[in-house]
Order: sequence, then structure tokens, then C-alpha cells
Amino acid sequence: MRIGCGAIIRDAFGNWISSTSGSYGTGSAFAVEILTMELGHQHGWSVGYRNVVCCTDCPQALMVLQPRAAVDDYWAREDIARVRGLLQQDWQVMLLPIPRDKNSAADSLARHAAREGSPQCVWGQPPSSLIYFLLQDFVS
Repeated sequence: MRIGCGAIIRDAFGNWISSTSGSYGTGSAFAVEILTMELGHQHGWSVGYRNVVCCTDCPQALMVLQPRAAVDDYWAREDIARVRGLLQQDWQVMLLPIPRDKNSAADSLARHAAREGSPQCVWGQPPSSLIYFLLQDFVS
């Protein structure tokens, strides 16, 4: 089964600004979280954001991205190293947990990418299938 990643950039009020998604073949749920963080950080950097709050519903991803966390035994250690490298760029990034029920839009975008097998895509407007989930994240 293919895995997909979806990252959404929102403003300080939670409004959608931009998003990116992509399909990466196969992998674990943890690897998806790390690849999604890589994809999202690359997208945020490329569109010029230099003060970012990154939210994930995967506590383990937050743990391994801490500078002193030991990751030698992780299969995704190379992916983790790439994300850590992105975090070291000249910008401010705060990593925060988010409840799973507040992350349904990103999850929906990831499922869409996995289902379609699409290469990396940047969304200038939210896909119509995402509107419901954006609203659900906002009001739940």
C-alpha cells in the first residue's frame, strides 16, 4: 500500500494559505510523519516563511527531532537527519503536538496523495475534497 504525505500552511488564525502533498511508495506510519515534516518544511522554506510553528499528531516524531535524541537505531534515521538539517536553516521553527482530531485536513491530503499515487504537488487553492476537513479542524 502506498503512503502519502500532506502538509498545510495556515496563518496565525488557522486559515489555509497553501499546502503540499506527495506519494512515497511504501513505509511505516512513523516514516510518513517524518517525510511529511520534511515535505512541509521544504515547502514553508520555499515560499519564504521564516517563523514557523510545525504541528504533528505524532509524539515520537517530536521526540526524535530534538537535537540530542539518539536515532541510530531508527530505520528512518536518514530521513530524520534531513529534517534536522532543515530545522538548522536560518529560521525559527517551533515543533508542537496537535491532537489527531485537529489534524484531519492534513491526514485527508495525505490519503488523497496515497490514493492517487501523485508526485509532489503544491496546492494554490485547497482541493474541494479538503474543505470539509479544514472546517472540521477549525471548529472541533
